[in-house]
Amino acid sequence: MDFDVNAASPADSGLFGLPHGPGEAHVHVLGVPFEATTSYRPGTGGAPEAVLAASRQVDLFDLHFGKPYERGIWMAPLDPQLASWDREARGLAAPIIHRGGAEGDDLEAVERVDAICDAVRREVATFTEQRLEEGRLPVVLGGDHSTPLGAIEACAARFPGMGILQFDAHADLREEWNGSRNSHACAMRRTLDFLPADRLLQVGIRSGTREEFQEMRHAGRLISPGAPALTAALAELGKRPLYIT
Repeated sequence: MDFDVNAASPADSGLFGLPHGPGEAHVHVLGVPFEATTSYRPGTGGAPEAVLAASRQVDLFDLHFGKPYERGIWMAPLDPQLASWDREARGLAAPIIHRGGAEGDDLEAVERVDAICDAVRREVATFTEQRLEEGRLPVVLGGDHSTPLGAIEACAARFPGMGILQFDAHADLREEWNGSRNSHACAMRRTLDFLPADRLLQVGIRSGTREEFQEMRHAGRLISPGAPALTAALAELGKRPLYIT
């Protein structure tokens, strides 16, 4: 392919300005413009488009890995159904979030938000399953912290024994938040619905409830960046197939 790696990227080019199509690319990226339950400073729903635009300003040569782009990276066109679901769910969730929690007459709205979150989860899972079947590397670009859940579930089903390495400021281990079990604040809790607790390593957590910190410490999952324990924990987790989020 006639492609100048050092040239400026055209405005209509793909992720990182790359020319790869889906058939050529090893890495397939799914943008998920969904942030229905975001409880502070919404805007993550616009991240896939923003990251796509910003990526065209990034030089492709990598100091540590050389030319990983040569494997091919392709971002799927944004699905308008996901954006439609986001608008509907956000419209239902926003008043509840503004009030600081769900009340008795919010049950129908909360159930609909959770149902939409489940639909997004299934879409992401299907995308991931298809790419894994093709031997490609699937990447989910959200959106709020709930968006990768379908991908994590699909990967866990395909790779028995899989672990999760989570870099985050927040634990996301709440059972529910603002009435929703599928809130962004519950994302890692939902992974423990189908994975054992010792498969989750949480790095850099600085904000959470007392109960969340107690749970993480008890399970040995709370690790600070740069801590000596991180090397040992990663070595143990690295023996498994690994999902990074």
